[in-house]
Parts: sequence; structure tokens; C-alpha cells
Amino acid sequence: MKKLFLICSISYVAIYSAEGPFRYLLNLFGADSMIFARDLLILLPLMLLFVSQSFRGRVHPAYWVFLAVVGVHGSISYLNFHTMLPAVYGAKFLMPLLFGFIAATSLTDMRGRPFAVFCIIWLVTVTALAVDKIDGEHLFPWIGMKATIGDLKVEISQNWDITSGPDRRVAGFTRSSIDAAMLLPMLALTIAPRYRFFVRLFVVTASEWALYLTTQKGAAIAFGVIGFVLCLPRKSWYRCLNGLCLAFAVLAVLLPLLSQGLLVSTEGGTFSLASLGMRVELTWPDAFRWIANNNVFPFGAGLGGIGGAQRQYAADSLNPADNIFVFLYGNFGLLGVFYLIWAACAGLRIPSGLQSRSIVSLCLLAQNIGYGAVLSMMEGQVSMLFTGAAMGSLWLLRHETAATRWSDNFRTGPSRLIPQAPPRVALPGNRTL
Repeated sequence: MKKLFLICSISYVAIYSAEGPFRYLLNLFGADSMIFARDLLILLPLMLLFVSQSFRGRVHPAYWVFLAVVGVHGSISYLNFHTMLPAVYGAKFLMPLLFGFIAATSLTDMRGRPFAVFCIIWLVTVTALAVDKIDGEHLFPWIGMKATIGDLKVEISQNWDITSGPDRRVAGFTRSSIDAAMLLPMLALTIAPRYRFFVRLFVVTASEWALYLTTQKGAAIAFGVIGFVLCLPRKSWYRCLNGLCLAFAVLAVLLPLLSQGLLVSTEGGTFSLASLGMRVELTWPDAFRWIANNNVFPFGAGLGGIGGAQRQYAADSLNPADNIFVFLYGNFGLLGVFYLIWAACAGLRIPSGLQSRSIVSLCLLAQNIGYGAVLSMMEGQVSMLFTGAAMGSLWLLRHETAATRWSDNFRTGPSRLIPQAPPRVALPGNRTL
């Protein structure tokens, strides 16, 4: 079962990294909706493991937490908007988190061929972004492609308001520059900490340069800070990364709250404050108003109460939230604050002997929380996948230390103590003089 999760994880990331070409090929055959078959790589292994563990009376507690979260917060959104669509959408973006939590070290501690495949995906992603910047408009036929799936319109390599020239945003083989900025740090931070200084520096530098090409400032800044930490002595990594997780979480909460009423310029080029100004003056105030008008205290607007799910029931009020705290508060209310704190504190108090095994997980958490200060990371499937893997790996470290029954997520049978022969001196007739 663990091998199945590993294969599906790699396949899912590979398809995500080449979503542009995949969607282009599907469009040629009029099968745009087949892109949703990718979700089966997440759904089927989860179902198989659940059924397998159910028959043996030992279901992983993450399943029950997932069902409780979807059930409680989904009920709030149903009572609020009188449709199940928000809850279904919310369950969909939470599913990669559950999958990643159970896959755990299959993603954060890869070895051998699976790790080599990840390195290849990273290299191809960086190269594709560079080629896209040079002449992607002619070499990549999927750029600018539009597809309609049901009532939804999908655009490939959508470039905001910069569509040509040296400032053009690039996406490489991914669907958009945002997807590239979500994926690339996950790959780089899974790879870089394993190597010595010069290889690590190369991976970090090449990834930072590629992120610069996407013009996603939030991702580049968060990754740059984490990359700097990885250039410090290894003994300082654990404390610094935990500090970054907490600092980024505080930033994500305070940024939309303390910027209320500020006037920020919404004009400028690629690396101006224009996008931040749009969030401060429009996105975040509108999001708080929407939540206030649809709030079921203390549960917020309910699962799917803000973000992409609004396309299904409140398209005229669509708000991307563009901040992980705002998104969590809209979907989960005050509990969303608890979920954010839980994620930020997940790596604290790891025993000193196991801290080196927590570095990759802490890097992934820090990147997703840091980028989440200006983006709703929970709607990014690949970011949720790696966030779940990071939290699952840290959870396993704690249980491994305590030698509990959940030190292995894939064990399907009940835990049993293996009887051992007593020491010779304990046998009758054996006495130590």
C-alpha cells in the first residue's frame, strides 16, 4: 500500500508539472474534462487504504479528522447557502492534504529512483521556465489556450495584465505562473537539504532565479529567506525553520488586519506594489465584508464559503481571499486560526535525535505559510499535498519516538507485542553470584 501511495504521488506531481501540455493534448481530442481523472490518483489510494484498514478494525485517525472537518464545516456552508456545492469543493481541496498526511515520508524522505524522478521533474521545470521566458509564445502552443469544462472557463498560462515583452510572466509546462511558483519550491526544498553546500547552493539559486521569471514575488521572497537559512550551518536549521514557520504565520494574520484602510498604489510594473495594493484596497476588505455578511459565528461562512467555490453559487461576489488566514477564517471561522497555529507549531519539540529528519518538512511548511501571506495556498493542490506530507512526517516522528501504534500509517493489522525469551538470568535455577 505504501508503494501505491508513492507511485500515485509521483504521478500526480508529474502531471501537475506538465499540466499545460496535458491540457493541450486533451483539448485536441475534445476531452478537456478528462483532466479531472488526475484526482483519481488521490482518491483511489485513500479509498483502498480506508477499506483495508476498516476490515481490520484499525482506521487511521486522519480519516476521522477529515470526515469531522468536512461534516461540521460542510454542514455550515449547506445551511448558509442551501447547496452542497461549496462543501464538495471544500472536500476536494482538503483531499490532497489528507493524502499527503498519510503518504508522509513517502514524499519528504524519498530514496533511490523516486528521488531521482523528483530531481528530473525539478530540472525540467526550471528549464521549461527558462525556455518559456526566451520564446515560449512560439514554442509552447498551449499558452493562451482556453477551455470550457461545464460552466467553468479555464485559461492556460494566464498572464494577468502582462502578456508580452521582457516582463511577461512565464509558467513553463505548468498551467500558470502561480502553479509554477507553488510547485518549484516544493521540489527544490525536498531536494536541497539532502546535499552538501555547493550542490545545495546551486539548487537554491537556480530555483530562486526561476521563481523570479514567474514574477511571483511572495513565493520568491519566502523561498529566498528559507534558502538563506539552508546556507547556514546545519545545526542552526531546526530552530531557524521553526522560527520562520511562526513568523510567517504571524505575518499572514497581521498583514490583512493591520493594512485595513491603507492606501497603496495599484499602478506599476511587474515588481511593483501593484498586486499588494489590489489586495489591501480591494480583495481583503471585500473578503471581510463577505464573511461578515455570511458569518455563522464561530464557524465563518462554512466550507467553501470563500474562494473558488463561489463560482458555483455566488459568481458575482467571487473573492480569491489571497491570504491563507483570510481563506481559513472564511471557511472555518475561529477554528481556522487554530488550524493555522497547529500547522505553524507542528515542528516544535521534536527530540534532538530526530530533528535532522524534520528539516525537509519544516522547509515545506515555512514556504507554504510564507507564500500564504499573499495567496490562498489551500486552493493549490500541490501545496496542500506537500503541506499534508510535511505535517504527516512530523506527526510520525513524534509517534515513532513514543513507539505508539501509529508509528506506521500503512499498518493494517492491530499492533501486537512480539514475545521474546526472558534473559537467561531470569530463568528459574539461574542465579548470579
